[in-house]
Amino acid sequence: MPDIEWGHVWERVRSAFAEVDWGDAPTWMATVLAALAALAAWRAFRGQRRQLAEQRTFIADQIEVLEFQRAELHAAAQDRRRAQARLVELSSGLAEDADTLPEGVEPPVFVASVTNSSREAIREVDVRFGPDSEPAEVVEPFGTRRGSKPPYALLGPRRGVNFVSATLPEDDGRPVVAVVRFTDHQGVHWRLDEDGGLTELDDRDAW
Repeated sequence: MPDIEWGHVWERVRSAFAEVDWGDAPTWMATVLAALAALAAWRAFRGQRRQLAEQRTFIADQIEVLEFQRAELHAAAQDRRRAQARLVELSSGLAEDADTLPEGVEPPVFVASVTNSSREAIREVDVRFGPDSEPAEVVEPFGTRRGSKPPYALLGPRRGVNFVSATLPEDDGRPVVAVVRFTDHQGVHWRLDEDGGLTELDDRDAW
């Protein structure tokens, strides 16, 4: 390793300092300080932008989580709202035996059975056979021949009731589908068709 000539180095440093215009040194120092301040501000701004970007990402993630939770809560609320109505059952068929029909009703007619399998009563129960028919006559309770006008006021938990059409619907080539309308224990109105379609009604008078 060669020896360093310290004297030569010192002479070069002295020469360099001698060439500096020290009369303009304050301006030079101010410029250097301003540049350093600008660099510090730029670095701080860049750090703030990174923090803002991270915050935006965090907020977007939180919004997505909240939307998911809200959707889950809404779905759970809807499940609870429909819980009783889903336990109401409807079936129908053609009756050709007068012994199972109310007095004055001659076969053949359609008969619909509505069963409330829930733990709460349902109210204002009535049935139609086809969209253009009148509400069917009530046979209360199962197994009797006593009829009454619809709607059936109160169908208790785990109880059933039959409905009969006054006349056979006209044969237009379409299958006859029974539809029941009722009000659950929360006061919500429902329409249930024989195919299992359950619809919440805004108006009790709607079918």
